[in-house]
Amino acid sequence: MSRDCYLKGKQGEIIHYNMSQYFLGTWADGNKKPFDNKDNEKIYMDRLVAKQPLMYETNEERNVFNFRKLNELPHHLLKSVQLEQLKKETLCNFEFLFAKLRATSLDVVLEDFSAARNFYGDDDEIEIVEKFMRLSSMALIRDPRQLAPQLIGRLQSLKDNGRHPSVGKLVKDAYNSSVPCFVPSYQCLTSPGGSLVSSIEVGDQNAVCEFSCDGKTVFVGYPTKDGVEIKVLDVRTGKLIRRVNFRWENETAFKWFLRSSEHHKDRLLLAGSKTVLLVDLQTRQVLRTYDALSEALYNFHYPVSFGSDEDIVVALTDTALKIWKTADGNLLHSLALGQLDRETARTMDAKGKFLVYSLHGQGLHVLDVSTCEELAKIDVGEKIKEVRISALNQIVVLPTSRKSVLLYDLNTRVMVKNIPEYEAYFGLHRLQLTQDGTKAISYNDSFVLVTNLQSGEVQKTPKSSLLGGRVDCANLFTRDGRQVMAVCFDKILRIYKYPPKELTWTESDPFVNEKISGVYPGVDGRHLVTTSMGSDGQTLSVWDVPLSKVVRRLRCSNVGVNEVRLLNSTQAVAKIYIEERKEFAFAFVDLKDGSVLRWMDGNAGHSWAMGFVKEAYFLAFSRVQRQLEIWNVSTGRLVQQRGFGRKFRLADAMLSNSGDVVVFSLVQFFFYYYYYYFYFTLFTNVIQLNIT
Repeated sequence: MSRDCYLKGKQGEIIHYNMSQYFLGTWADGNKKPFDNKDNEKIYMDRLVAKQPLMYETNEERNVFNFRKLNELPHHLLKSVQLEQLKKETLCNFEFLFAKLRATSLDVVLEDFSAARNFYGDDDEIEIVEKFMRLSSMALIRDPRQLAPQLIGRLQSLKDNGRHPSVGKLVKDAYNSSVPCFVPSYQCLTSPGGSLVSSIEVGDQNAVCEFSCDGKTVFVGYPTKDGVEIKVLDVRTGKLIRRVNFRWENETAFKWFLRSSEHHKDRLLLAGSKTVLLVDLQTRQVLRTYDALSEALYNFHYPVSFGSDEDIVVALTDTALKIWKTADGNLLHSLALGQLDRETARTMDAKGKFLVYSLHGQGLHVLDVSTCEELAKIDVGEKIKEVRISALNQIVVLPTSRKSVLLYDLNTRVMVKNIPEYEAYFGLHRLQLTQDGTKAISYNDSFVLVTNLQSGEVQKTPKSSLLGGRVDCANLFTRDGRQVMAVCFDKILRIYKYPPKELTWTESDPFVNEKISGVYPGVDGRHLVTTSMGSDGQTLSVWDVPLSKVVRRLRCSNVGVNEVRLLNSTQAVAKIYIEERKEFAFAFVDLKDGSVLRWMDGNAGHSWAMGFVKEAYFLAFSRVQRQLEIWNVSTGRLVQQRGFGRKFRLADAMLSNSGDVVVFSLVQFFFYYYYYYFYFTLFTNVIQLNIT
C-alpha cells in the first residue's frame, strides 16, 4: 500500500533521489542543504546529516562495514534514474565493489548488476563489468582481495579507452587498491565478450553434467570422500543456485552417473555406488532408493535411466539388468547377465516403452521396458561403446572405434544414417546429445566437434579457439549446441558460448592451433625441443630460444614421441611408440631429416629419460624396475643396469650438469586416499658415475 501511494512515478523518483543523496553523504560534513521555508524562500542550513563511509572501522582485527549504504545505494540510484551516478558511485567504483564483495558475497553484488541490466539493458559499461564479475567469480569468491589483479588482468586494455570511461576509471583505481595485492604487468586473463562466460570449481575432473527438463539449470555432480556433491547452476550465466551434498557411510563412487527427470525440474537419478538414488535437489531429500549392485564396488560405473513415462527405473548392474517401480522401489524384473567386472563393456538407455542395451560390445538388444521382453537384436557390424535414445526416437550408437556414429529408428530398428565424420575422445560419457536430439558434441586432441545428426554435417572448431591455449577438457556437455560446459583437468567447470567468435584455424596454417604437450631443454643454452598435438598427429619442433622461432619441425603422423633429450642441435634420443611391437623404445634420431639412426635395446615403456654422459652414454631410470639404465649411444646397446632392490620405491632422479653424479629419491611407502597418492620420502641416494 505504501509503495503504491508514495513510491510511484515522479514522487517515487524524488524520494529515491533524496535517499541516494543521504547515502552519498552529500549534506554531511557541514554542507548546507537548500530547502524552501513556509514563505517560499530558499534557504541553506546544516541538517547535521551523518557521514556515510563504506566502512565505519577498519583495522587488522575487524572491519565494520556500512551495510545499509552497500545494500541500498545502488537501489536508490537505479530507482531515481541516475545512470551516471550509479556507475560512478557503485557499479564502476572500485572501492565500493571491493567493500561490498568483502562485506557480503559475489552473488549479492551480481544482483545489483542484474537489476541494472534489466533497467539499462543497452549500457555497454554495465554489461562489461557484469561479465567481468562472472569470469572472475572463482577468484573473487575465494578471496575478494583478488578484485584488483583480476580487473587489471582482464580489462587493462580498457584503461585508456575513451569509449568506456567508467570502466577505464575502474581499472585505473584498481592500481591504487586499499589493500596490498599483486598487480599483473599486462593483460593476461580472458576478457569479457569472448567465448568464455563463467567458471566454477567442481572438486573433481570426473564431474558430469545433466540438464533440467526446463533447460534453465545444469546439474554438476562429482564424488566426495563420503558421497556426492551436486551444484545447480544457471545455464545462461553459470550462477550457482544451490549446492547439495549427500553423504552416506557405504555409498561412495569413483564417478557418478546422473540422469535428470523429464517431468520434474529438480529430480535426478544417481548411480555409481551400491544403490541407485532418486533425489530432489530443491528439498535436498533422497526420495527413493533401489538396490543395484550385489556388493559395494568402488570403481564400477553403470548406467541408469527412467522408462515408461518415468514410472520405471532401469539400471545395468554388475549381475543383471534390473527394472524397478519408481514410486515404491519394488523390483519388477531382473534379467541375469552373469557376473560383470569393471572392465566389461556395457551401455544402456531407456525412453518411453523401449530399453536398449549392449554387453561386451556385442550387438544391440531392444526390450520392452515394462515386460523385459526382447523385441529385437541389432547387429551394428562392430563393437559398441555407448548408446543413447534421442528425443527424436532414434537409437544413437557410438562404436568402440569412436570414429563414426550410427543412427537407428527406435520403432523399426532400421539404420537411418551413418556419420563417418563424427569422432570422439576415449573415456566415459562421450556420447553427448542435445536435449532436442538434433546434435551431438564431442572432441579429439585438436578440435571440438558439433555433429548435426539430421544432415550429417560436422562443425569443427579448434580447441584452442574455444578453450584457449592453456586449458584442456576432461569432458564436454551441451544442452542446445550453443553453450558448452567443459569439465577441465584443473577441476574447473567452464561455460562457453559456441561457436566462439574468433576462429583462427585455416587449412593453410596447420600448426597454428597445435597444443604443446612437452618441453625438453637443450644442451647448448640456445635450443630446446617441444612436442605438440594437432589435427594431423604429433609434431616435434626445435626452437631457437633467443630468436623465439622454430628452426626445425618434424611431423610424427604415425608414431608417438616424448621424453626427448638433445645431444646437440641436430641429434637427440627420443622415446617412441612402435605400433608393430605395441611398446615404447628409445631411439637415436637425426633431427635434420627425421630419421632413426639406431634403436636402443629393450622396452622403454616404464623408463624416464635423463640425459647424456660425455656425449657417449645415455641415461634413463625406471620406477617400475627400480633401476638406473645406461646405453652406449654409438651402438644402442644397454651397457649397465644399476638396481636399488625391491624394498624402496624409486620416485625420481636427477643428473648433474657435469654428467658425473646422479641423485635418486627413494620412498619407503605410499598410500592412496581419495584419488590422491601420498609419498613418504625416506632418503636420497647420490651415485658417482664411473662409466668406461
